Amino acid sequence: YTFFLLIIAFVGLCEKYKGADLKQTDFWRHEKPMKIWVKYNMAEEDKFLIPPYVNSWQSTKRPCLYDVNVINAASYNKAFMADAIEGFQALTGIDLKTITEEEMNEISPLKEDWSRRNTILDERYDNLSTERIIKLRDDYGIKYFVTASKKIYPFPVIYKNEQYIIYDIKPTGESDNSVKK
Repeated sequence: YTFFLLIIAFVGLCEKYKGADLKQTDFWRHEKPMKIWVKYNMAEEDKFLIPPYVNSWQSTKRPCLYDVNVINAASYNKAFMADAIEGFQALTGIDLKTITEEEMNEISPLKEDWSRRNTILDERYDNLSTERIIKLRDDYGIKYFVTASKKIYPFPVIYKNEQYIIYDIKPTGESDNSVKK
């Protein structure tokens, strides 16, 4: 009995401190509040351009061009996968039909160096040009651009915390009925 009590006590302590530690992470302090703000302040039909490093965007219940986490969950729906591939290609600027072996090796999910692959995709996103963002907006009906990049963009800021900024990238003059006041 003593052994089982010790195990239960150990598990309880781990859970207690794990929860406290979790609340100190960037996710808990910056990403989660940003997504909660989106969920409660943006129209449900508003489409976003989100970084590959954002987790669980689906919790906002707002559409986005490409959510790497949804793809990682794998879907066997052919139309869903076709849309996801198109979104990936548009976001990264990588054409999967003409990609070189060297480029494929850099981003391959089968490669052991996941952190390097993620760094490459994150850097591509964080260095999107204003022109590319506008093209994605025009081609895919995107209204808002989310980033943690230090790069400053010439769009109005509608949300900002210590890590994330959400830019309104709608064309100038388009009414903003989306943000709930």
